[in-house]
Amino acid sequence: LPGDVCPCPHWGQVLEGSITIQYVDGTEETNSAGEVFSWPAGHVGWTDTGVVFLELSPTTQIMPVLEHLGSQLQPG
Repeated sequence: LPGDVCPCPHWGQVLEGSITIQYVDGTEETNSAGEVFSWPAGHVGWTDTGVVFLELSPTTQIMPVLEHLGSQLQPG
């Protein structure tokens, strides 16, 4: 992805577990089960515990992200 960060904003709610987001300026936030979130473009995310979340994102901006992730999951 451009700059190795997600170029798409996301809105949603964490249903189980937690996820940490780091923005290009180095700040981090962790969202846990029951919390709603709004992540602007320009972030990376990870989980140490596993996470289930409901996410809403603009279609045209999320498609390149999903294609990138899909290519990472496919063998060879």
